[in-house]
Amino acid sequence: MVLGKAPPAMQSVATARHEAWLSTSVPHLSINSEHIVTARSHPSGDDRWPPIITAMRKAFAATTTALLLVGAAACSASDSSSTDDTKTGPAARRPITAGSAFSDVSAKVSTAKKSGTVTAANDPNHLLGRPNQYTSKVTFTDTRIKASDVSGTEKGAVERGGAIEVFADASAAKARADYIQSVTKAMSALAEYDYVHDTVLVRVSHYLTPDQAAEYKAAADTLK
Repeated sequence: MVLGKAPPAMQSVATARHEAWLSTSVPHLSINSEHIVTARSHPSGDDRWPPIITAMRKAFAATTTALLLVGAAACSASDSSSTDDTKTGPAARRPITAGSAFSDVSAKVSTAKKSGTVTAANDPNHLLGRPNQYTSKVTFTDTRIKASDVSGTEKGAVERGGAIEVFADASAAKARADYIQSVTKAMSALAEYDYVHDTVLVRVSHYLTPDQAAEYKAAADTLK
């Protein structure tokens, strides 16, 4: 069966239906058969479409391009924010040492003066760096303690002011404080105040009054 050109009556019906569909699909668009342009009269390019359709196609393309650009900009901003968060997050926090802890404590207790840094070579207790022992230690004096009270003690002795010891973990710091307290419990001459904050142990001379020693505890509690 060979299909030929549709009779004029059928062409008129198709055209009318086409006009009705366009009027329904495109609000406020009034269209008639004069706007229907065939490919025969406009063989290529945008010229083969009615002006209103061409304008709609261009507007759609422009809107799509704008949305893609906005999406790309949003992704870029999100990636930048994530990078900034990484730089300023917890991972950027400095590792605490006895030296840095003393700097923070002495900023709040002005009478504390650093007297020495303990190393594995000069540690009189031979504990620095040993298993489960402190990894860094500094000693300090306190100007409120009378020189006559500590005249017979060695340089770096806790009686002269105190010491700060830092451990690998909080449990080791607490174990060290518990051990010192158990040893000095029956020896009043060796008594001392011990304050544990996370991995830091702050040891304070018993020559300071409880109120004076409490200043060290308050300072230790702010260590980060």
